[in-house]
Order: sequence, then C-alpha cells, then structure tokens
Amino acid sequence: MKAFYIKLATSLSKKLPFRNELLPLLRFIGMPPLLNPKDVLKVSKMMPNVLPSSEGDALVTEVNLFNLREKKEAESINVLEPAAAWHSLYSLNDCQYPRLSRIALACCTIFHGNADAERNISKSHELDDNEKRNRLSGRVFLLY
Repeated sequence: MKAFYIKLATSLSKKLPFRNELLPLLRFIGMPPLLNPKDVLKVSKMMPNVLPSSEGDALVTEVNLFNLREKKEAESINVLEPAAAWHSLYSLNDCQYPRLSRIALACCTIFHGNADAERNISKSHELDDNEKRNRLSGRVFLLY
C-alpha cells in the first residue's frame, strides 16, 4: 500500500501544474489593491491573440492608472465575483481600462481543471474492484 501511494504521489507531482509559471501571475484577476505591471505584461505576452504585443506600453499605463484609482472606486468593486467585476469595468461606456479588462476576462476563461490528476484518482478507485487486490493475503501483487 505504501508503494502504491508513493507511486501515485510521484505521478501526480509530475502531472499537476506546480511549475506552471502562468498560474502565479494570474493573481491580478482577484483585483488586489496593487497590480504588478510586469506580471500583467507577462500574461499578455503569453496570450498574443487577446492583446497584440504592440499594445504592451498602453497596458502598463492602464495598470498604473488602475493602481492609482480612488479608494471609493476600489471599494465599490465586488471582489468576490472577479469575472463579473472585470466584465462590469469592461462594459462601461467610458472604460478606463479596456486592455487590462480584456486580458483579465480572457484569463477568467482559462480552464482550471486537471484531468490527468482526476484520471489517476479514478484509477485508484478502479483498483478496489480488482479481485487480486481484494484478497487479504500477505502476497503482494504489482498493479502497475
């Protein structure tokens, strides 16, 4: 059993996105008090179909303006629903942050599931149906 869990943990650690550099950069979606312009610019470079690289300087300017917004405006944003908050900012007639909102909305559509990990967990449940595994003998069967 110990060997099985070690093998499962090793497999999951290889397949889970721990080393995905995009995920930590997406913190700006939650609308923290201050956004890091470098992080938002890196995200936009990873998504060139959403925002052309030629608009990078304008995006950094929007991030700086977003960081300088008034406290009253910042408090009026519903941070519990980030996608709705970015959508409301984007749909305003006088949208001050069109590029930033477009990047944030595109990031909200990134699929966050991990099918590989779920498949491995599903396989571990299938092992319970194996007749050889259900025996209570001391004999060890290799499952993989």
